[in-house]
Amino acid sequence: MPRPRMGSIVRDSGETSSPARLRAVSSAVEIAIDRSGHALQVLGRAARDARRRAWAELHRPETLALVAIVAIGVVLRLYFLIRWRPALVGFPDSTTYMQIAHTGIFDNPFRAGGYGEFLRLMHGVRPYLRFAIGVQHLLGIASGLLLYAAMRRAGGPRWLGLVPAAVVMLGGSELFLEHAPLSEALFIFLVDLALYALVRTWHGHAAWALLAGLALGAATDVRAIGQAVVVVMAITTLLTPGRWRRRLLVTVLLVAGAVSPVLYYTHESEATIGRGGLTSTGYFDLYARVAPFAQCGKFHPPKELERLCITTPVSQRPGHDEWEYTTISPAFRVFGDPDISVAPGENAQLRRFAIDAILGQPLRYAEYVGRDLVRIVDPSFSSSPYARIGNAGYGNTPESLLGYYFLASTSAGAAVVIGEYYPGDVTVHDGINFLTTYEKDTRLEGPAMALLLLLALAAPFVTHADQRRAATLFLAAALVLLVAPILTSEYDYRFTVPAFGSLAAAAAYGAWGCGVILARRARARRPHMSPAPQHSK
Repeated sequence: MPRPRMGSIVRDSGETSSPARLRAVSSAVEIAIDRSGHALQVLGRAARDARRRAWAELHRPETLALVAIVAIGVVLRLYFLIRWRPALVGFPDSTTYMQIAHTGIFDNPFRAGGYGEFLRLMHGVRPYLRFAIGVQHLLGIASGLLLYAAMRRAGGPRWLGLVPAAVVMLGGSELFLEHAPLSEALFIFLVDLALYALVRTWHGHAAWALLAGLALGAATDVRAIGQAVVVVMAITTLLTPGRWRRRLLVTVLLVAGAVSPVLYYTHESEATIGRGGLTSTGYFDLYARVAPFAQCGKFHPPKELERLCITTPVSQRPGHDEWEYTTISPAFRVFGDPDISVAPGENAQLRRFAIDAILGQPLRYAEYVGRDLVRIVDPSFSSSPYARIGNAGYGNTPESLLGYYFLASTSAGAAVVIGEYYPGDVTVHDGINFLTTYEKDTRLEGPAMALLLLLALAAPFVTHADQRRAATLFLAAALVLLVAPILTSEYDYRFTVPAFGSLAAAAAYGAWGCGVILARRARARRPHMSPAPQHSK
């Protein structure tokens, strides 16, 4: 038999193999189509389920209440932005913050420059003060939502998160601080972001602790009191129930995150003005804390500090602010205005004098601190034990703080800075009597503040599991925000506002926990009804 030629073999092979290839390709395409169709069906079902869940979530009473709170908060802020532009600038600090944003964030030796940097960044986006104020109002809404989300993560009834959300988003005191170029709105947002991130570490990735630390470090760059918040949050995290290795890891990440922004800030300060640290004259605050009672004859400061001694009788000494900003203060006469000048070794000398006074007269220090602590509940209570002094020279009550926003003399000075740094801003000062009345009606003071404090203090003892951890975390944050300024400076209603959200969160847990216990006891007291005995006939 003749052997077939190679070409015929190739042709025969190609003829027989092409249908096989076609069938294989066709089969693969059919399988791919089937799988794609199945995947699309799965995605469709998932989308429908997500829509149903979202629809059901939207119709929950708690969600509707949250939407209403957000809507009212937005309307209040829009009304404020329309009626009073570009901002409330009567508070003296507002001029300072705008000035350092304009000239350099390290130019003021008394204040940390983080908030000035925020204003500078906002100016880079849009060179209008009203834009920065609008962003602060958005941060206020975001702060309330962060606390709501943190409490949802921690568990418990859904309505619990509505309490801090309402306090932050609807509180008049918060609203007015947001509308002024003051550091509180940014500081509150950063602290609430840190609290949310810390709650996420409990059942999520430990890296959330790094975000919490970065937020607290940035908050410290904004307000130096953030240092105390970092310390308390680290201790609270380390002592939180759970595996010790996990707690240690979270704490280390928290501290590492917090240190980074502070180190960067101090490095830039050193490189720019030749002085490190958050502030160069910050211990003026602590000096003014002890000045109303410090008697050098009772703690004997070293010779180089004797020039800081006060000879005015204690019963005639006015409050904190007079010893910080006026010429009756030996420190002011020696070192000059803390907002302007810096003398060599100034901070160290002020710190040593103040600490020596505290250690030498601890009971007097405790007395003055204790009186300011009372003012958290009753702002009209006298910071001075001497009736003739009362609150002269001491921190603002809610009423005096409201008046500061509209102070004519400082508003005029602020207008000059606004004209230089924000030349495009238009001034509109329409009546806002509704908002000032609203602020007065929504203040947290008196019985309302006392109730919140009592419930918050009870919260860790009447809750369990994650709810107890959350209550402890929020309570710790609230206490350090309320007490640290009093220990190192003075009571001022403005300084208490950053604590309102976390205090309300802890109080909500306390109210719920007390309600559960009372309901359980009521059920236990209820007589057990047994069936009536059957009598045989």
